[in-house]
Amino acid sequence: MNSKINIGSLIKGHIKTLYNASTKKLDFSDIVTFFVLPALVAILGSFWGIFLSIDIISLLVNFGSIFTALLLSVLVLVYDQVGKVNEKLNDDKIRTIQC
Repeated sequence: MNSKINIGSLIKGHIKTLYNASTKKLDFSDIVTFFVLPALVAILGSFWGIFLSIDIISLLVNFGSIFTALLLSVLVLVYDQVGKVNEKLNDDKIRTIQC
């Protein structure tokens, strides 16, 4: 696999997030939520012949892109606020040292 397009590290990182922080073991409910349930829904949906219309797919794509943009803007806002707090703390420490 090309090193520029290596998704192995992404998959390993995702699996590491499935471990319970207190017990250091894989959490069964997370495995079911992120692997078993989506696969089961996809398999049953294709087995029963359930297909999404073009309008529903378009709606889901639009909703996903808007939701992603909002989450990214919140992430940038939080990152900016943390930077401001750290800068203020550093300024306060410098002022106390100078006095």
